[in-house]
Formats: sequence, C-alpha cells, structure tokens
Amino acid sequence: YSWTRLPEPLLRYFHDTHTVGCWDPTLEKYVAFVRRHLNGRAIGRAETDDFRHWPDSEVVICPTPMDSPADDYYTNGFTWYPDDPSTKFLFSTIYHHDSDLVDTRLATSPDGRLFNWVSYEPIVEAGKSGEWDDGGLYLCPNLVHLPDGSLGMAYRGMGETHNESFKRFYGDTQAGTRFAWAKWQEGRLAGIEADDQGEFFTQRVKHDGSQIEINARTTRVGSVEVEVWEAVDRYLSKPVAGVTFEENVPFSGDDIWSRFRWKGKKSLDELQGKEIQLRFRLCSAKVFGYRIV
Repeated sequence: YSWTRLPEPLLRYFHDTHTVGCWDPTLEKYVAFVRRHLNGRAIGRAETDDFRHWPDSEVVICPTPMDSPADDYYTNGFTWYPDDPSTKFLFSTIYHHDSDLVDTRLATSPDGRLFNWVSYEPIVEAGKSGEWDDGGLYLCPNLVHLPDGSLGMAYRGMGETHNESFKRFYGDTQAGTRFAWAKWQEGRLAGIEADDQGEFFTQRVKHDGSQIEINARTTRVGSVEVEVWEAVDRYLSKPVAGVTFEENVPFSGDDIWSRFRWKGKKSLDELQGKEIQLRFRLCSAKVFGYRIV
C-alpha cells in the first residue's frame, strides 16, 4: 500500500483515547465515538458523509447523579450485534478513582444517537485479587460470533491498576498484561432479573405468529409467568382471555428458547395482525428475551 499524508487532521479536537470510527449502514453515514469531558470523562459522537470533514462531537452519555462521584466513563467500546447493525452497544470502561480499578458497563441504542445503560452494574468485572486481570480490563471492539457459537469480545486485562501502569516508563511491558475473550451465550448478553419477585411489561409489537417462545433461566424453585395483553387504543391495553396468569403453565429451568404454554391454548392465531404486549411475572428468575414464532 502507498499512503498520502493529508494536509489537515481528521479530528481537530481533544480526544485522547480509544476513538472508534466506522461506516454505519443503517444511517448510511460514517460515525465516530470519542472521549469528551462533561462532569468528568464522557463519551461523544460525531457523524459525517465522507470520513474527511468531521464536525465537533456531541456528548451522548456522561456521568450523572446515578453514578458515584468517583466514576469516569473512560472509553466508549462502540460496536453492534454481529450481523445486525440496527442494535448498537457501548461497552464502556468505567474508571473508579476511589479504587483505581476499571470495569465495563453496557449501554444500548436502536439508532446510535441516544444510548441508555442496560444496568449500572458492570457487565465485565476485573479479576479477583491475585488473578492476572485484577487491575482492570478494556474491551476491544467488535462483538463477534465465536466458532463455538457464543458471543465474544476481546479484552486487554492488566495485573496493575490504572495509575500503577502509568508509573512505569513508557514502552515497558506492563505486569500481567494479557488478552482474552469475554464470552456470553448467544442471545444472553443481558436480561431482566428478579432475585425474589418482580414483573414488567414489554413494548407493543404486531403479532405475526402463533406461538410465544421465551429465553429464560430460573433457580430450582423459581418460575416465569407470561400474560398476553391486546392494545385497545393508543394508550390502553387489556388482558386477553385464555392467556392470563391464571391459565399459565409456569416455566422453570434453563432454556435458550422454550415455547410458553397456557392451559387449554394451543396457539395464538386469533391475535394475528393485532398489537400485543406481554406482561412477565418473575420469581427468582432471569428473562433474556422473547420471540413470536
């Protein structure tokens, strides 16, 4: 390859770590995720049509009162679900000034412009004391499918904390630095969990099948129950007779996709074309997803 130096830099602004730039096929634009500073370190975003002329980035996510005053959003870790660029993620490294450790938190977005945290709990934590990655870790985009069928994302783990690593001379090998895979089962990147009891509604969707399948896991004594609601108007929904909690055959166990059952109900064909939403009731269980088949 031969390269020609551009007369001007691509990014004119101060972005001092882990810039991620790529073509977004859903927006048909180039996008970049960079470091910004607002209430501490934050994550900024910019987009362009030509990958040459970039505007100043806008902050898309920054520390809020929900965070510890000691926390910074250190890197962005932008990627999307393998083969599905409409589902976008930030595997953001969170730097904890009080402990000098770093871990990774997950945010998601349907458009790449507005992100929300899946949870304020880390999705990948530093190793336990004495392990090779007990100082912290940084995930390296992209999220990929591995040969064994799992989801994977490479990460760089360190046996030194953030500031311990900077005490070394530049160019020295950092103690305990290695690369490894963070891995999840397909379809189980994140879920909604109730240690005891809890419930939630899904968003409305158009029903275009005959069965509901759920991806869930329970303890030995846990359960998942599902109730189907039909949209009445723009704001209101009502339970559908025959597929309420009273007719449930509760799910218990651990299954990636399992058909959910109601007593005396073989299919949901009568709801074809209608807007529905599901009401889940959990007891010592975690739901990773559902689908209409």
